[in-house]
Amino acid sequence: MWYIDSRQYEEKYTDVKKIEIRVSFLFQEPEICHKLLERAKLVFLNAFENLEMIVEHGTK
Repeated sequence: MWYIDSRQYEEKYTDVKKIEIRVSFLFQEPEICHKLLERAKLVFLNAFENLEMIVEHGTK
């Protein structure tokens, strides 16, 4: 998060329009993970205007 917040990525990637945080689970995650990720998503979206958080839920 510091890397994004400090905008350090702009030194290497000058034309970034959107940042994607992807969280992937291989196995079915506990319900508490859903709650944590939903809250984290709200915080990230409020803090960074060009950020999208994608959660891929496990199926095994």
